[in-house]
This record gives sequence, structure tokens and C-alpha cells, in this order.
Amino acid sequence: MLLHRSPGHDDAAWISLCTPESGQPLQAIATAVDPHVAVRVGGTNTEWTAELAKAETPASELPEVLVAKVSGGSSFVFQPRRSLPLTAV
Repeated sequence: MLLHRSPGHDDAAWISLCTPESGQPLQAIATAVDPHVAVRVGGTNTEWTAELAKAETPASELPEVLVAKVSGGSSFVFQPRRSLPLTAV
């Protein structure tokens, strides 16, 4: 995947937590889908890549995923992205 700055970064969405130095949020998602998927990231802070690769051994479930399961947060559904109705004061 090729990642670059987007409106999600401006809104401080979850993707803004991911950088070439910190791919752990992406790894948490990948592990939740398939424990045999490893995420490798590289590039600069403005444009970087994330590669999903098959791992021989399954990864341990990350604490972020465990918390989501216990809290019931794992049943969320993605909603269509809309602009926020902001008015200048």
C-alpha cells in the first residue's frame, strides 16, 4: 500500500497514528484479521509504504485488540466519510 497525507490526517483519524516509525496500529488490524500477516513499513513521514507479508508463525494478539474485544468495540461498522459541518465564528 502507498500511503500519503489525506483528509484523515487533518482530522486526526486513526491513520494519523501510523508513520514509517510506528506501524503498530496497522499491525494490530492485520493481526486481528489474520495472525499470520506481518506489516512492514518504510519511507518518509509524507509518503510511505506498508507491505503485508505472510509470516510463518502467528503473531500474538496486541493489547489494543484485546481491549477492543473486552470492551465490545470490535463490533463497530465503518460509516461513509462526510465533511464536518463547521461554521466560522
